[in-house]
Amino acid sequence: MSTKKILNVAFILILVSIIGNIVLFFFGNSPFNLVDLNEKRVISAENIENLAVSSSVSNIEIVPHDSDEIEIYMKVKVTKMERDDYKLFVEEGKNELKVQTHKRREIRFFNFSGPSKLYVKLPKKQYETLTVSAEVANIKLEHIQAKQFSLTTDVGNINGKELEGKIDGQVDVGNIKLNMKKLEHDINLRVDVGNIAVKTKEAPKALQTDLRNEVGKETIKLPNERNGLIGNGGPLVKLTADVGDVAILMDDE
Repeated sequence: MSTKKILNVAFILILVSIIGNIVLFFFGNSPFNLVDLNEKRVISAENIENLAVSSSVSNIEIVPHDSDEIEIYMKVKVTKMERDDYKLFVEEGKNELKVQTHKRREIRFFNFSGPSKLYVKLPKKQYETLTVSAEVANIKLEHIQAKQFSLTTDVGNINGKELEGKIDGQVDVGNIKLNMKKLEHDINLRVDVGNIAVKTKEAPKALQTDLRNEVGKETIKLPNERNGLIGNGGPLVKLTADVGDVAILMDDE
């Protein structure tokens, strides 16, 4: 068989395969059709004092709720051929809980998966530590109490609303934004490339600040602030960016 005939046969087979997959897709039977992948775990929070939540690609959202149990949800839209790629791991220790989502890394020529989220509901109490880490994903927390927060993502944004406790946060590429009720604990935030903004509803009576960047603006707009200080002592808010703006503002700014 000549080379030309072989190429023609190969072209026809490829065309038939493409048409077949298109037909299967419209009938919902193609491996490229999206399906909802939902997993849920429920853990008693009675003895849990330390939490570690991590994700490779899923966005992380942590909120409080009126319950004595920790509820964990993994929600992903995936193609049928990728539904076994996502895994939710939950490990409970004596007084700690580790939660992790993982996506198996495989080389694929096409990726049709939709967004994925790791959603955690926590009972309303003060935790000792809350560590949240991601690789390529956003982190969002609202109305959570912990003595120590540690928040990191390689590529993505960190958003916190009315958190209570000492906060350490770091982003390689992305932004950090905190909307606080008041500034009463130390805050230490760093980004390599991106912006940092800390806003407060209540004007602090005492505050120390340390704002640093190599390229970008440094802004403090708080009542009675002079040379980065308000009153005597108070918590330290340290914001550092290699390339980006850093700011401490009132919430209405």
